[in-house]
Amino acid sequence: MKREDYYHMLDQEERKGHLKSTKATGISISYSDEVCEMSILLKEKRKKLRRIKKQVKKIASSDSCFEVEQEIKDFQEKILLKKHEEIDAIVKKLEHGYINIQLEKTQAKGKVVLTCKDLPSFLTCKIVSIELRRQYHVYPEDRNSIVDALAVHLKSKIHFGVLRTDIINFFESIPQVLLLDKLEKDNKLSKFAIKCIKRTFYG
Repeated sequence: MKREDYYHMLDQEERKGHLKSTKATGISISYSDEVCEMSILLKEKRKKLRRIKKQVKKIASSDSCFEVEQEIKDFQEKILLKKHEEIDAIVKKLEHGYINIQLEKTQAKGKVVLTCKDLPSFLTCKIVSIELRRQYHVYPEDRNSIVDALAVHLKSKIHFGVLRTDIINFFESIPQVLLLDKLEKDNKLSKFAIKCIKRTFYG
């Protein structure tokens, strides 16, 4: 992957709400404290601009508005540059074989799940996830797509029945040893990905 791909990937994760530029409640993954502080300042600058716009009727001719807008633009570029520097530092370590995946256990819908504790771990897991999807062609449909497809079937005139079933603890019941053995025998994944998966399974 190119550096631009990493930038784009984390930007998308931030837009989805999986990654934050600020220390948001309930989201443990974020950039450095410096980026978080800069993001808070950026919010304050945007609030200032909104206040000025309310006070000034002719925004286009307002020098104060233009100055703040330019200030915001420059500050956004500084934050973006800082984010890229942090991503570059993480990727450089990964390229040199340094892997340190920090995970923590948490509860989700009554089940114990593992979540990443920091940005390097998050980025590492995303890289492995992308490689797994590409090599094994795993592209599950999202919930909305499934609901839309189901709605089309339900509206059809074909007679059908609906059987609702579930496999209890499906993912938890998969033997990790057998799964890892298959991944190694298939020889589709990089040594980096296999090493990361082992770290995830066995710590």
